[in-house]
Amino acid sequence: MSMTYMDPRVFLILEMVLEEDTNTLEQFSNVLGVSTRTIRNYINQINRELKGGIAKIVKNEKGTYSIRIEDESKLIEIVNFNRGKLSNFINLNSPDERINYVLDILTMTNNPITIDDLAEEICIGRTTLIKDLKKADRILAEYDLELKRKPNIGMILVGEEMDIRLLILDRLYENYIDVLENVNQINLVKDYDIEYLRDELKKLFKKEELYITEQVLRDVERYIIMSVLRNLNGYKFEKIDKRFEVIRCSDEYTLGLKLKALLEKIFNIVLNEKETIFLTMPLIGRKAPSTKLALSSIKINDSVKEVVDEVTSFLLETSGIDFKEDKKLIENLEYHLYFALNRMRFNIRVKNPLLQEIKERYTFPYSVAKIAAMIIEEKFDLKICDHEIGYIALHFGSYFEKNSRKVLNVNRVAVVCGTGLGTAQLIRIKIGKILGESVEVNTFSDIEAKANLDLLKYYDLVFTTVDFKTDLDVPIFRVNALFNEESIKKEIENAILLKNSINLKSIKKIEKNIPFIGKLIEEDKFFILNKSTFMENLEDMLEKLVHKGIIDIEFKKKVLKREKKSSTALDNYIALPHSVNTNGENLYLAFGILEKPVIWDTKEIRIIILMIIPDKNVDSTDLIIKSYEEVLEVGRDKKMVEELAKVKSFDEFYKIITKRR
Repeated sequence: MSMTYMDPRVFLILEMVLEEDTNTLEQFSNVLGVSTRTIRNYINQINRELKGGIAKIVKNEKGTYSIRIEDESKLIEIVNFNRGKLSNFINLNSPDERINYVLDILTMTNNPITIDDLAEEICIGRTTLIKDLKKADRILAEYDLELKRKPNIGMILVGEEMDIRLLILDRLYENYIDVLENVNQINLVKDYDIEYLRDELKKLFKKEELYITEQVLRDVERYIIMSVLRNLNGYKFEKIDKRFEVIRCSDEYTLGLKLKALLEKIFNIVLNEKETIFLTMPLIGRKAPSTKLALSSIKINDSVKEVVDEVTSFLLETSGIDFKEDKKLIENLEYHLYFALNRMRFNIRVKNPLLQEIKERYTFPYSVAKIAAMIIEEKFDLKICDHEIGYIALHFGSYFEKNSRKVLNVNRVAVVCGTGLGTAQLIRIKIGKILGESVEVNTFSDIEAKANLDLLKYYDLVFTTVDFKTDLDVPIFRVNALFNEESIKKEIENAILLKNSINLKSIKKIEKNIPFIGKLIEEDKFFILNKSTFMENLEDMLEKLVHKGIIDIEFKKKVLKREKKSSTALDNYIALPHSVNTNGENLYLAFGILEKPVIWDTKEIRIIILMIIPDKNVDSTDLIIKSYEEVLEVGRDKKMVEELAKVKSFDEFYKIITKRR
């Protein structure tokens, strides 16, 4: 028996009369939000669908409606069929869900479809659908696809088969089950075929010594099922863009040939040679393996090594951080890009489930990854999406995590206690939790410490429950027995960074209880700027610093050249230009408050924070990283930035930025 879908609103009436026989026209009207006249039309439509001895909705003497069932099995079949369809509409109030549903329909037909027909299918208004289609046009453009419209005929999806498949795989279907169910072809591929396919894939990969993850296996399955279904429905590769032809030269292509032979055998179909390229794509675009054994068989090509070298060289020049010293980081970046570049070349999209968390928690690594992406895009003429940038950021994040552990490399700690053994012991335990149990902790009474202050100079840190004055160059922390461990850990990191920094004289290290960034702020590097454009304000700021002898002309030129090449505008009204100051020994921050907001790279800028990075201090990496992180933390505090943007003097500025955050 042939069945057609019912409009979800029409089907809801059928569901209601099946559940109870006490509904009136008014009750139907209230539930569906339409007139009673429309309800009568819906009931007539249902009865037309159920004619031929299946069932009929009738009006009772009391004005209520019930259903007379003649063929229960056929009615159940119709109900289940429409319930399945109705599940597709559960989230169709969301524009994204509606757009995906529209794309699903368009990718599975060669026939034009009108806006009115599509609006009726999705149960939305024509105006809403037209808005959705404008968004769909932008999505399709990302895949080199186009929605061609012909008056009085309808619209049809136009583009290469490869791009249509990539759209389907990326936006519509997370796994092969989605592929089967959403295209309403669950019966074309049997469960036992899928199970057999999976077993054979595992055997094949093991035989070929290809180390894969469960995710790679799922991706290969998706590509195989997509290949089978598209071919069974007559959507075959007639031609293929030349950029995909290079896949034939890859090591994985030989395995792609074996995948093609395998699915031809299992599904009893014949595929053309171009399908091999498609089936190879999930292999060349997979994520880098995580085991040494799996990595050992991969040969990194020269172009990947070159771009990693270019990225790290540029970062050293502009940020002062020498990533090249970390050989493991370089190796991991090379392996990552070996596969990531294939994904970018062939428009294979990946979703990064950690992306938002990376942006929020790994702000600085993400910023570094964006710079790396800019260089990669320029070298290979590619576009890198946020999800890929997020994965690159994880590698830089690992580098910074290792560096932060180095900062807390403390061997000896003194505890000065004016109360008693219990307090001293509790402080010792809490110090052990922060710095590790291997740290040597010695306890002194306040009387001992004050009488022999020279004893304390042999310690890396001093914790004290009492106040005392000393000129010793040792970080001293005033605490009580119940101090906040996270807060003290941050203060320790800051203190050690400042202690190890070459520019101790220029830093307000004696000031307590202020954020780290407050220790780097000086009045001679604070400016109120009143030019009309961003570049004019930046140049004015740089010129004043040159005049004060803080930077030279070459530094000014480097910053301006870098800014013209790639904007340093951040969110929340801040720009962060930065570069290495040749022959510079000190790290400086300079602040420029714009009297009038300006637009730069489509973003509104109110504050310029200039980082002047030394190239002579080889031990300044930790300090540079910490400074970047502090500036970015200020940038995340929109309320503080708005307050800072209104200041008229250095004192106002310093008071706001050194508030405890």
